[in-house]
Amino acid sequence: MRPPSSRQCGGAIALLRPATTLGRPPVLALSAVTGEGVVNVWREVERFRETMSASGDLEAKRRRQAVDWMWALIDTGLRERFRRHPGVRGDLGAVVRAILTDYEARSPAVYDDPGYGKLKEPLLRFTALLRGFSATSASGRNTSDVYGASNQAALESPTVFTFFDPG
Repeated sequence: MRPPSSRQCGGAIALLRPATTLGRPPVLALSAVTGEGVVNVWREVERFRETMSASGDLEAKRRRQAVDWMWALIDTGLRERFRRHPGVRGDLGAVVRAILTDYEARSPAVYDDPGYGKLKEPLLRFTALLRGFSATSASGRNTSDVYGASNQAALESPTVFTFFDPG
């Protein structure tokens, strides 16, 4: 099989959106067998890095990567914490069935209700109300003391439906 030409590769690259504001990279010929073109490719890699550094794009990309990495760690941690939760760990299949067979999940009548999809945990609604009035707790730490006083933690209910048992 014949390798694609530089022209074909250049045409393919032209279809892609540039990853930076610096434009598209040049298409260079390289042979791993003979070593031909390695020096030119490496020179272009170094030039590109210097250009990215000088323009601030490299630092911006590193910052975006750090934020993406943080969210990936959070997502992984939450997923693991969710799966380790005693209420989930026992039978995740039952949790999925409960969600899929729930009236709200399968009833077209619910979709017509203007209030559908706007439910919040009572605790979150209450703290939003307090924030609206610029309320602070006795400790002065904003409204975080409400969680302890109510014996509930936001987004940590014992069921997948995010509501605590009122009893």
